[in-house]
Amino acid sequence: MATARLATAFVSTALSLSVLSLSAFLLLAFLLSASLLSASSLSRHRRTGFGDGRT
Repeated sequence: MATARLATAFVSTALSLSVLSLSAFLLLAFLLSASLLSASSLSRHRRTGFGDGRT
């Protein structure tokens, strides 16, 4: 009985931890892609007509 309770507590803790880490990873990836996109657009605006095909 106690072992089953321990197992369910361990499983629920592991599930919540995995969900938390997954959400944190997704948030980090979103922030990284957003910063990369803003940096690329900033550099494209800074170098006018150099990298986007317009000469």
